[in-house]
Amino acid sequence: LLDLDVDADNNGAINEADDPLEENPGGILATGTVRQVALRLAPAGLTGTLTLTAVSGGSRIRAWRDAGKTSPVTLPAEWELSGGYTFPTALYVEGIDASAAVRDVHLRLRYTAAGGQYVDDNIRLTILSVDIVSVDATDDIGPTKINYRVNPSGIAIPSVTFTAPGMTETRAGVSGDFYFTYNQIDLQYGESQIILQYLGCEAVLKVNKEGVGTGQTEEIIIATIPVDPGWVHWLISHRLSEGYARITYSGAPVLPDSYTLHVGGSHVTLEADETIDWAHEKHRYHDDDGSYNEQAMTLYTGEPTLPPTTDYRKFYDSTNDRFFIPGKNLEGIAQMESVSLDGILPLNLANENIDQELE
Repeated sequence: LLDLDVDADNNGAINEADDPLEENPGGILATGTVRQVALRLAPAGLTGTLTLTAVSGGSRIRAWRDAGKTSPVTLPAEWELSGGYTFPTALYVEGIDASAAVRDVHLRLRYTAAGGQYVDDNIRLTILSVDIVSVDATDDIGPTKINYRVNPSGIAIPSVTFTAPGMTETRAGVSGDFYFTYNQIDLQYGESQIILQYLGCEAVLKVNKEGVGTGQTEEIIIATIPVDPGWVHWLISHRLSEGYARITYSGAPVLPDSYTLHVGGSHVTLEADETIDWAHEKHRYHDDDGSYNEQAMTLYTGEPTLPPTTDYRKFYDSTNDRFFIPGKNLEGIAQMESVSLDGILPLNLANENIDQELE
């Protein structure tokens, strides 16, 4: 009995169930990982030679005596048999380069008797890798796709596990081009990793969410106040700052027109020489494609501020959770619609808009 075996049914063990599968579909392993192959020869006491040869695909693999890859085996490997067997009953094959075609690594174990007669047993292997093809964040409200590709085509991975911020998903029988999705809203500030685990290997995509705070831009609003017998112009300092985040990916290209700017909070400071009773302040975003998310800003009443809130200084805030495409001249715009100063409503406000560039 001569037998060269591999775990062809991917159940974690080498046994008789693998025999009808060891050449088709054969065994699979990922680049950078090792898989055990078993060598058997019976009955005991045979003489002659035992030879393990990479008939094809030898450049795509390395052979080792141990799973830790400390003792290499050069193929073809030949063992002289003399009474007691002197060959290893297990070797470990490491995937080096992905196969060009399914089952293109062909290993042959040959026993040659002293008289020259020989018998062979064969296994086929496919060395696979998974490429991270691209990041597709082109849907402003939908999830972000991470696109993958199995190399070579035509081989299925028994199980893969996708882990991203906020989620984990396991899928069986993955092949060819496939994708997983996650929501960029689940990203925390700083660096995160999106990991695809398969066959003891990982495809890692790094994501960085960088918080950005703009400085304050200032405009002076001119409030026209009726004072008998004429008019008085009161000046209001109108200042706007914006907070947002840039999302960048390392390890795969990002598709054009992907939404990787995440806006957050907007902050307005009003300051005048008169008491500011109240103000109606609105905020919106604008880029080359239009205006978005107009909303009323609310008076800030939280923790003490620096400089502090006074009768003459007020703060207004708004928050958003929207993504934008970079490179389209995104800006935040705050607009004062009305204000009461010392109990007086101005008849007119001039220069009531303030713009703050976000990129």
